[in-house]
Amino acid sequence: MLNRGKLCTGIIALFIAGISVPALADNGGYVVMPAAPYDPALNQGSLEEISFWELPLWIQLFYLSGAATAVLGALMVFFHALPFLLIRKKKLIDNRNREEIYEFIKDNPGCTVNDISRGRSMNVGSVRYHVDRLEMASRIVQVKLKKFTRLFRNSGAYNEREIVVLSAMNIRTNKAILLLVKEQPGLSNKQIAEKLDIKESMAHLYLTRLLKEDIIRYEKSGQQKLYYLESDVDEILQKIDVQRTAKSYNASV
Repeated sequence: MLNRGKLCTGIIALFIAGISVPALADNGGYVVMPAAPYDPALNQGSLEEISFWELPLWIQLFYLSGAATAVLGALMVFFHALPFLLIRKKKLIDNRNREEIYEFIKDNPGCTVNDISRGRSMNVGSVRYHVDRLEMASRIVQVKLKKFTRLFRNSGAYNEREIVVLSAMNIRTNKAILLLVKEQPGLSNKQIAEKLDIKESMAHLYLTRLLKEDIIRYEKSGQQKLYYLESDVDEILQKIDVQRTAKSYNASV
């Protein structure tokens, strides 16, 4: 009996010999040779580029669904945040406009909503909205004087008499007359009209209104009336320094 180890060795040797050396075919007489080593250079084919639409349908659908999900998510985030961004922007604009209106009232005590609208180039409705908010916040007061509602900052800086004078000063022609009479007391209606380059009838109209408000007075000199500021008005004008350089605007007429 052959040794088992020698038998295994012989079988392995025969197998190796069979795959490593040429062999003759039984019926063809041709020689079988070992395969040539793999050469990548001989198997490189040209890589053909294909478009997205030439890919398999399932790949196209997978890619498009992922892109659509990403876009939809971005849109949801944007539209969710949009109201907050718009509200924040509106608050910033509102706060800026409101402060500009407050500063205008502070610089021009006794002005009206229309004065602010013209002076700040803002819509009348917007001005009214901010004026109401300023009053609700107790930053300003609205004083009804005849057909006008006058605006003042709520600082207790002005008494009732000063409010009347300041309101008159916010009418352009009134202001011109009062400043003129302050500088040159004792002028007649005709002289005032000439110096302000207005008609005598218009000067008379404004002088009559100022007389009714007890802002000016007159003394007769023959047939003429010579106009003077009431004593307290002169003091009020000095107090508020109406001749300071303020922001220009077209006051109510």
